[in-house]
Amino acid sequence: MQEDKQEVQTQVQEQVQVQGQVPVPVETPPEKRRFSRARLIMIIVGILMALLVLAVVASMVANNGEPATVVPTPSPETTEESGDGLEEGELSQYASDPEVQAIGKALEELEKKFDETRVREDALNIPLLDFEVSF
Repeated sequence: MQEDKQEVQTQVQEQVQVQGQVPVPVETPPEKRRFSRARLIMIIVGILMALLVLAVVASMVANNGEPATVVPTPSPETTEESGDGLEEGELSQYASDPEVQAIGKALEELEKKFDETRVREDALNIPLLDFEVSF
């Protein structure tokens, strides 16, 4: 390495032909160490494996060395009674309210209009295309 630097320095001095001056040392930039792709992949895989082992050890320490236990999720209990506290067939306190009755009538009229309205438009059919075209 040192010999290469001296050789480069002498070549530069010969090309410049400096006379009567102190030669200036020529420094070459240091060589960059590059990792090969395979070595980089191995480093990444090693780090991932170390993290995996660390996670397994941490889970065993958290469970005092026992395997993790699976606790079943409780299902909600269903009952036959309704959630509003009314018996079947019993009317709510708002059933006789005139405003609620007006909303009910308006809803019935809207449903009736919706049932009578034709949603499908026959005039907007896709045009028929003639695929038998010859040139």
